[in-house]
Amino acid sequence: MGKIGIVVVTYNRKELLVKFLESINKQSYKPNLVIIVDNNSTDGTKDLLIEKGFLKNYKENGYKYYDELIETNNDVEYEFFKVKYIKLKCNLGGSYGFYLGIKIAICEGIDYIWVFDDDCELEKNALNEIVKYIKSNDNKKYIYSSIAVDKKNNNLICWPTISKNRKKVITTVEEWFEEFGEYPYSIFIGGCFPKEAILECGLPVNDYFIYCDDTEYYLRMNKKGWKFIGVKESIVFHPIGKLKYKKLLNKYIIIPEAPPWKFYYSIRNSILNRKIYWKYSFLSIIIFIMKNIFFRPNNNKAYWKALLFGIRDGLFNIKGKQHQNYSL
Repeated sequence: MGKIGIVVVTYNRKELLVKFLESINKQSYKPNLVIIVDNNSTDGTKDLLIEKGFLKNYKENGYKYYDELIETNNDVEYEFFKVKYIKLKCNLGGSYGFYLGIKIAICEGIDYIWVFDDDCELEKNALNEIVKYIKSNDNKKYIYSSIAVDKKNNNLICWPTISKNRKKVITTVEEWFEEFGEYPYSIFIGGCFPKEAILECGLPVNDYFIYCDDTEYYLRMNKKGWKFIGVKESIVFHPIGKLKYKKLLNKYIIIPEAPPWKFYYSIRNSILNRKIYWKYSFLSIIIFIMKNIFFRPNNNKAYWKALLFGIRDGLFNIKGKQHQNYSL
C-alpha cells in the first residue's frame, strides 16, 4: 500500500477546519500527509491551527512555489501525521486550491490523494474502508469516493438529486445506490485519486473559481477510461445543500439556492463543461440556458445580471475570478 495524503481547501471557516482535522485524528487508518490550502483566510485560521497544535513549531517562509507566492511551513510533525499548510496571497477559489493541493501531493510522493472541502467531518473508519477497496482492486483504473451524508441522519445524502427519469427526488443513501449503482456522489468531497489517474489525465482545472470543476474532472477522467466507485461504507458528514425542486412537464429540475455571485459561476462553468463534453453540445447549452431563464433562484435584478454574464462568459471562454468585476 502506497502513501495516502489528504488535500483540504479552506477559506474563512477556521472552526470547521479544526473539526475536520480532529476527525482525521480519530481515523482508524491514518494518512501520511495532510495538505491544507488556505485561500488567504482573514479570520485567523493559521493562528487557530497553531493554538490547537496542528502547526507545531510553525515557521513562516515566503517563496515562489508553483508560480504562486505563498507561505508554507515546510511540513510540521503533528502527533499522528504530517501537516503542510499553504496560504495563498489572494483568494483564487476552490478550483485553484484543489489544483495546487493535488499538484503538491504528487510532488511530495503521495500515491493516493483524498480530497475535501473544509466543512466535512470523517466517520472514524472512512479512510480504512477506502483502503480496503484499494487493496482488493489494485492495478485497476478505479477512483474511489466516500459518501457524503447528513451528520444528524447518516441515511440522508447531503445533496438530494433527481432520478435518471427525472420523476423522483433521491434523498437517501439506499435510493442513491439503487438508482445509480456505484456511481460516486461527489468526487471533491471524499474522492480518492491514484497518482496514476492524475499523471494520465492531468490536474483539475484551476480557473473555474468555484462550481463544476469536480464535474469537469470526472468527465475528463471518465473519458480516459477511469471508473469512479462510490464506497458505501466510507462515510463523510457534510451539511445538507440548499436546493429547490420544480417540475416541468412532470419532470423535476434542480434549482440551487445560491447568492447571485455563486449563481454566475454555476451558469458559466456549466456552459464551459457542456461545450467540451456534452454530445449535441449546442442543443444542450440552449436547453440549459432556457431552463435557467425560466427557473432562476430569484427574479431580482442581481440574478438576471449573474445569468447574463454567466451565459456570455461561458460562451466566450472568459474564466477565472470574475464576479467582483461585475459587482455581484
